[in-house]
Amino acid sequence: MNQKMFKLANKISCSVLLVFSLSACNADTQSASKTEASLQTTNQDTTAKANIAADKEKDKNHMTLKGQVVYNDFEGGFYGFIADNGDKYTPMNLPMEHRKNGLIISMQAEVMKDMMTTTQYGELIKVSNVEVIDASKVSEAKGAQY
Repeated sequence: MNQKMFKLANKISCSVLLVFSLSACNADTQSASKTEASLQTTNQDTTAKANIAADKEKDKNHMTLKGQVVYNDFEGGFYGFIADNGDKYTPMNLPMEHRKNGLIISMQAEVMKDMMTTTQYGELIKVSNVEVIDASKVSEAKGAQY
């Protein structure tokens, strides 16, 4: 009888051990799935935050400026721009018809952070959508040929 009970106890122990093992594997699988889903959510959140930060930085670099075009007779001569708040800019693609000393304009512009010029005159900007506000203060700039 002892031997029969021992075999029965052994079978029961093996069965219980097998059930626990399978349960543990299932729990590990579920845990791994939850961890993977959590990582995907974290990656999506990180990507979304990075995109928002990039959009804010892009918006910060795009602006509307109002001010005066000025001819500067150094470094070979160039047209600069002084905004109403006193900030100075070097417009890299100001249209020829707006290159007039004293011209008051409003324009859309983008700050070009990764570029440099020899003018060392404020920030470099890429100009778009220029609107003339006042041409009455335009004066012939000595040496202005472009």
